[in-house]
Amino acid sequence: MKQILVFFILFFSFNISANQRVNVRDFGAVGDGITKDTKAFQEAITQGAKDKRIVYIPEGEYYIGPLKLFSNTSIELSDFAVIKGSADTIDYKCAVTGKKLALLNADGANHIRISGHGIVEGNGGAPQFKTFNGDKRDHRPNLLAFNESSDIEIRDLTMRNSAAWMQHYYMCKGVRLFNLTVYNHVNMNNDGIDIDNCNEVLVSGCIVDSDDDAFCLKSTDNEGICQNIILTNCILASNCNAIKLGTESLGGFKQIAISNVSVKKTTARSFWGRDHGLGGIVLDLVDGGEMDGVTISSITMTGVVSPLFIRLGNRGRKVKNMKESLPAGVIRNIRISDVTAIVEPSTHCAVITGIPGHCIENIQLSNIQFYYEGGGKLSEKIETRKIPELEENYPEATMFGSALPVFGLFVRHVNGMQINGVSIWVNKPDNRYSLLFDDAHYVQVNNLMVNSKTNEYFGIYTSRSQNCSFENLMFIKNPKQEIINVK
Repeated sequence: MKQILVFFILFFSFNISANQRVNVRDFGAVGDGITKDTKAFQEAITQGAKDKRIVYIPEGEYYIGPLKLFSNTSIELSDFAVIKGSADTIDYKCAVTGKKLALLNADGANHIRISGHGIVEGNGGAPQFKTFNGDKRDHRPNLLAFNESSDIEIRDLTMRNSAAWMQHYYMCKGVRLFNLTVYNHVNMNNDGIDIDNCNEVLVSGCIVDSDDDAFCLKSTDNEGICQNIILTNCILASNCNAIKLGTESLGGFKQIAISNVSVKKTTARSFWGRDHGLGGIVLDLVDGGEMDGVTISSITMTGVVSPLFIRLGNRGRKVKNMKESLPAGVIRNIRISDVTAIVEPSTHCAVITGIPGHCIENIQLSNIQFYYEGGGKLSEKIETRKIPELEENYPEATMFGSALPVFGLFVRHVNGMQINGVSIWVNKPDNRYSLLFDDAHYVQVNNLMVNSKTNEYFGIYTSRSQNCSFENLMFIKNPKQEIINVK
């Protein structure tokens, strides 16, 4: 990761003198919140990019349709400037291609900067953007869509109320997002930040409060890969998943570093009726591809029902000109440390699972504290083979339901795992197992502490597993059986 940090320090950014500006009002922008200022904005952006001058947006509320950003575009919003997206759905249909546009668009552009303490308002809660027929979103634009572009810096903005995703970066290189405040709670698919098949990305100092995934890495086709990504010093809140890799994973994810993140409960009830998040840390690889070299550290979380969910699946998704779906992918070399999670009231637990014949490889968990609500129940006889695999299902942190026979950590189809310094606390009596390993091999559990609030629970269950070792285990209440091995 040192090479990535050097890149961000040395990466070339074009320089524009602060005295060289073009003002959108000089091109006819009114800024009364009623008059459409699209034409004036687009002319100012075209001229500013041509002359390498800053496009300045003074105080006012500017009602606009989609804008095209060119190479060498630099936009500065004053503190009291508001850009508000048009609510006319026809504005977002490209006259040439017929494809859906975002409010801010860049295709194949380089050296783009948007800054200032103003507001970009998507107007996504307007009646025209109401969702019909389930999850259809052909008429719902993102607020920002940058495709195959490079050297992008966006800082200090407040971004609100998109009709779909807030911002989508696809096949971009050199993306830097600093100190953004993102609020997205007016429609379905209200993600906060989506990074898709991008390379060399730094996200720092951002506050995201979203109805759908807050920070999401994607790999929506097999012609690229999401790699060399840093997320640090952020506050995330989501009614879905706070930190997520996937669901789309055709290309995969490599060299991902996430640190110093606080996961909070959202400030708004979910579009789906939830008042809490689903997953805190969610790593999904279900379309093929490879996930390799993910490091996550220094995370605190509240407001989720599952603190950790790692899923290798095989749903057989095809895109573009793919004649056949990719085989099941590979998840390896995942390191998660220094996590404290206070889980929302539920009987869900942390889950790490592959599928038969495809094990997750080399997982390390260290210095982790899970605080669960508890309250689950279990009879003494279980058969792990009866727990459904669901390998073709959409991956979700709650996909196995709340009735798994374990309250702490469920591990299945794993080869190579180290657990060191993990504490599991349960608020209400729960007689399920604290840890369960099924088809898990070369597992080391050291320095485990479990406080279950009851003497009626079970210890650790292992099934169809080999070369598993358990040392320095501390159970505050003695379980009925410390370790149960089932062939």
